[in-house]
Amino acid sequence: MKSSGKTFRSARQTLTITLFLLAFFRLIPAQDASGRIVGTVSDRSGAVVPGAHIVVTNAATHVSRETVTDTSGSYQVLALPIGNYTVSADHKGFNPVTTNASKLEINQSLKIDIKLEVGTKTETVTVESTATTVETINPTLGSTVSDRSVQDLPLNGRNVLDLALLQPGVLPADNPNNTSAASANTAFSISGGRNDSNTFILDGGANNDLLDNGVVYNPNPDAVQEFKVLTSNFTAEYGRNGGGIVTVVTKSGTNALHGSAYDYNRNDAYNANDFFSKFNSQPRGVLKRNQFGGTLGGPFKKSKLFFFGSYEGQRESQLVPGGQVTVLTTQESQGDFSGSSNQASVASFLQANPFFQPNASLAAQGIIDPTKFDPVAKAYLQAKLLPISGSANASFQNPAQNNYDQMTSKFDWDLSEKDHFTATLGRFHNTQLNPGPGGIPGFNSTFENHRQFVHVAYTRILSPSALNEFHVSAQRNDTLQSKPANTLPIPSALGINITPDLPTGPTRMDFPGVVVGFSIQGPSNLTSNTFNFSDTFSWTRGKHTMKFGGSFIAFQNNQIFDFIGNGLFDFGSSNGAGDPFANFLVGLPADFLQFPAAPSNIRGKSTFVFGQDEWHVKSNLVLTVGLRYEYSTPKLDTKGRTFDIIPGQHSTIFPGAPIGLVFPGDPGAPKGANFPDRNDFAPRLGFAWQPFRDSKTSVRGGFGVFYDVLKAEDNFQFNGQLPFASAAAFGFPN
Repeated sequence: MKSSGKTFRSARQTLTITLFLLAFFRLIPAQDASGRIVGTVSDRSGAVVPGAHIVVTNAATHVSRETVTDTSGSYQVLALPIGNYTVSADHKGFNPVTTNASKLEINQSLKIDIKLEVGTKTETVTVESTATTVETINPTLGSTVSDRSVQDLPLNGRNVLDLALLQPGVLPADNPNNTSAASANTAFSISGGRNDSNTFILDGGANNDLLDNGVVYNPNPDAVQEFKVLTSNFTAEYGRNGGGIVTVVTKSGTNALHGSAYDYNRNDAYNANDFFSKFNSQPRGVLKRNQFGGTLGGPFKKSKLFFFGSYEGQRESQLVPGGQVTVLTTQESQGDFSGSSNQASVASFLQANPFFQPNASLAAQGIIDPTKFDPVAKAYLQAKLLPISGSANASFQNPAQNNYDQMTSKFDWDLSEKDHFTATLGRFHNTQLNPGPGGIPGFNSTFENHRQFVHVAYTRILSPSALNEFHVSAQRNDTLQSKPANTLPIPSALGINITPDLPTGPTRMDFPGVVVGFSIQGPSNLTSNTFNFSDTFSWTRGKHTMKFGGSFIAFQNNQIFDFIGNGLFDFGSSNGAGDPFANFLVGLPADFLQFPAAPSNIRGKSTFVFGQDEWHVKSNLVLTVGLRYEYSTPKLDTKGRTFDIIPGQHSTIFPGAPIGLVFPGDPGAPKGANFPDRNDFAPRLGFAWQPFRDSKTSVRGGFGVFYDVLKAEDNFQFNGQLPFASAAAFGFPN
């Protein structure tokens, strides 16, 4: 009975530990930033050699990991940083053998088999590595962009993720321009998924901005060792999104001090003139760009503590030539539309409304009396807000700037043979001056973006067959977009009576051929913070390699999104005088649009747990079976500013709201943007099969259920009514 009690207590303790691991953490797997080396040790006759001592050594840092072969002669070393490795094997009665260095890539199961020769020699024999380049164990499909490709392939803009488009299964997104200004260019689709359904991982740390699910921190190419695109993820350790996974690994320091410096220059002196500038007898556009930086890496303490740092800066200024736009002619600005293509419509309007031209002869010619111009139109003309040209078409050159500074640091510390720490720090600051939406001078806007990324990982080797990996990461993406670069009259100074009267410039005027005003997107502040904690426990026992893990992610988004805050008048030719500019002069807009400021404080949490077993059924067949569970809370606003629709219900929280519109706190209404979904179980089954047992051919595939985390963008739901009013309320006559 005592023995049974001990057995029961031991089993209960084991079960408790396992459940704790499953319930607390989710894998952002260390193998996403690393790989593993596996193989079999045998003698000349092909008989396996159990109990052989294996040493895997990084050729650059001389950091080693040790293990022994099991009863089947197999060995496995998990969670190795990518790089070049040698493998040594020795056993009593055999000559020690060391292989030449072989390259280990991200998420790779590098297979290196070793044959031992019978002998009693004390010297070590060096042999050519028999590493297998074909993946024969992991069912996950993907392809690696090597350090050689990152360094040698041309990159206009130096966005290393552009190289993902060279990989099988990766295509440009259908809507490449439909990305937030706060995101780097990540507009690509993986395996047919949406471009906002991809997961980004940097050195093993979560790297997605949950506002639009784009990448947060994107290191420059000289800081990147390599990256991999996983297109089909058949193991339970992967999740969060239904698309692909892009995992990037930055460079690390080595035992040798090494560095680089560079400066890339582009100048308009090297360019020919573009079509529109030449057509309009304008000089060629000005473009002056310098991208410069350098790297430095090495040891603080050889074979123990390493550092790597990278800096890149850009200074870019240009005059951007715009396409042709339709503008007010000099004659039309004085009310003379006799030469306009819409002359007949203007004349008909003036004859029917003699208030705007009492002289019948001039009215028949389509000439508006300048003294009858609307006061707002007079104010816009006097402030020179509208472009005026001798002809109806014109093009302009606008100043633009794009400057940034980026710093990336990485530290690796082998505290002992069993404890390894790594930390990645990143900082990016970008300021831009952008042309106005209509391409006409005077309405430039500025854009400021500050990104920060920190990731710390701790790997503990518990035994030759068990290890644990803990990751913690934090990121911040702070953006101020579409801030007017010039100080221009506000609506009240131009005679437009709207509330509120924001100090961000004039009310915008939209004409079919030209836009007069600042961007409708701001100025807007968008600040996102993400915190991630994850842990993974790996255990090899016989033919089984088991993993258990999980993760917790907390997300915050604080923003004030101003969209058409000072209003927008739209002028067309289907009403009034029959000409957009004539309608402007007489004060007859087609419509007016204005939105209130939209503040939000979005909060979200996600929890993921998984367990999986990699079962080596035969020497040429591996099955991976797993199950994961995902739960993401509905996005909540701290002040309850989300809403939903329940037909026929009257809100008690906001009694003035339209029937059917309900808010958090109303009976039956969700607390957040949607009701919670707690049924997201995701089974996975994958296989890797070597049909010819030659390690040169591998057939891989599998089955899985995948879920997507909703972006915060999908939850832009704010209280507030859309104000419409007659034109007379804003200084224009009815």
